[in-house]
Amino acid sequence: MLAHVISHFPSDHPLLAQLTRSLDYYGWRWRITAATQRPSQADWDRLGVKMIADRGKLVYRPGAQGCWHSHFKLWLECRDRGEPMVILEHDVLAQGPWTAEIAQSGAVIKLYKSAPVKTNVVTGQWSKGSQAYYLTPSSALQLIDHARCHGAEALDKHLGDRVVLWRFWSEDLFTLNPQRGTSTTSR
Repeated sequence: MLAHVISHFPSDHPLLAQLTRSLDYYGWRWRITAATQRPSQADWDRLGVKMIADRGKLVYRPGAQGCWHSHFKLWLECRDRGEPMVILEHDVLAQGPWTAEIAQSGAVIKLYKSAPVKTNVVTGQWSKGSQAYYLTPSSALQLIDHARCHGAEALDKHLGDRVVLWRFWSEDLFTLNPQRGTSTTSR
């Protein structure tokens, strides 16, 4: 399984170096995908997606918009290639190797044990965070179609159960790096 690491940092940045060392240690195959930063209206138009201004305040958070774009582009790639993928953000650390059991589910699998679960009127139950998950082509298509039909809001809310079937993995395959600092998506 190939892990796609979304990052706006250079490859020698400490957080990214720690992540790639942890991936290598556990035998992961990985590739770094450049994060989108501060997408313009033309970028949104190219994706065929509108931002939802009244929920999650995505419209006021350029970093969160870039994060959303970066994930969406990987959803498109997953759908177009017809192959499942693991999507990681730069601020996680691997805690174990890939296991084929994950691929036996048609759901989006968040590759950690748990996080606070909330409910959104449109997207249903969702969990805080989108830092590490497994995605199938059919799930990618559901996420893409929902975005094009209903618009984009905060990424973790977009991964709600009214949009796509999802669940937590039984163990922490990835954890947040304790040295990550504060979120960059609020800028």
